[in-house]
Amino acid sequence: MEPTIMFLQKIGANIKSIRKKKLIKQDTLAKGVGLTKSEISRIENGKREIGVSKLAAIAGILGTSIEAILETDKF
Repeated sequence: MEPTIMFLQKIGANIKSIRKKKLIKQDTLAKGVGLTKSEISRIENGKREIGVSKLAAIAGILGTSIEAILETDKF
């Protein structure tokens, strides 16, 4: 598998894990960052790239850091 795809999947899994731990729904996260629920789902499944500004917005809503979302060594 291509490294970029693996990285996107790990980031997406981190977002999903943090979101679920915080009991935040995809709809709520999507509205907060200006995306659709479908786009959030694609990000969480590693099928959509995410820009720095959206990543920062997601981190803010989830009450975490960008570094925590980007952490990949726990996999």
